[in-house]
Amino acid sequence: MTKPTEIRAQACAWVIREDRNLNEQEREAFETWLKADVAHRVAYLQYSAIWRRTDRLAVLKSPARLMLMARTGNRAAFFCSAALAAAALVGLVVFANVSTVSTPILSAYSTTVGGHQSVQLPDGTRVDLNTNTSLKVNLSSKARSIALERGEAYFQVARDPHRRFEVVAGKSRITDLGTKFSVRYDADQIRVVVKEGSVNVEAPDRDGQMRSVSADADSIVVARADGMLILHQNSIDIENKLSWRVGVLTFNQQSLGEAAEEFNRYNNKRIVVVGPARQLRIGGSVRLDNGDVFTTLLRKGFGLKIKDDGKEVIVSE
Repeated sequence: MTKPTEIRAQACAWVIREDRNLNEQEREAFETWLKADVAHRVAYLQYSAIWRRTDRLAVLKSPARLMLMARTGNRAAFFCSAALAAAALVGLVVFANVSTVSTPILSAYSTTVGGHQSVQLPDGTRVDLNTNTSLKVNLSSKARSIALERGEAYFQVARDPHRRFEVVAGKSRITDLGTKFSVRYDADQIRVVVKEGSVNVEAPDRDGQMRSVSADADSIVVARADGMLILHQNSIDIENKLSWRVGVLTFNQQSLGEAAEEFNRYNNKRIVVVGPARQLRIGGSVRLDNGDVFTTLLRKGFGLKIKDDGKEVIVSE
């Protein structure tokens, strides 16, 4: 068996195993295999795309093919032949040469207000979606691109020297240089929190001219039309910014007004702080999905007045 043929057979086998859900040991072996050679990743992307795009049930219902699979015991060979035949029927062209650009993998993920979702992409990258977030994934043999349409996501990027990894948020572009980072996309700004490694951030100014900065670990980049700012913080502050991944909001001498606005991202019942109470400084951690506990702490700890009308909670001195 030639090396390209062997790689394709291995890719087919991994697609089948992944479809029945990999255990932890198999997942580690699969990720090791993916990272070992770019040809492995290209072959996997090709056959994974076929597996999803064709009607597996229709293919597997063929008695003759079921007998062939049972007789040979070679699920990988069965899948490769069946998938390629089905692909031809629907006009999907797959080239045998693994150096050829594969069919891109396109997928979309989203969360509702207060929601959270963790996904692992075929290249091994892990993505955590924060509240009210929507993104689209485009993976090909030459590039990996995430379109962040709204919200916030944290990326643990799998190393791949042959394919760049980038996040596009509006007209801004964040290019990974081997790292762990989050991107938050609001209407008027983007915020990038870099936990490890480094990123390059490109964002337009008011005149549409692109500006570019590089940021290393323990940095926060805030890009708006009126400028781009880099903040260098310690690792604890960075972890606090990312505590939403474990269902907690952590505040460190932030104003109560700012804290309430952050809390409102995760809850349908809004907390509205009025008057001088907005300037109070608070610190500590609170579960992001429990507004009653948060307002109770404000009442007992600061002596603030709390008025709940069922639609929103008014906080005042």
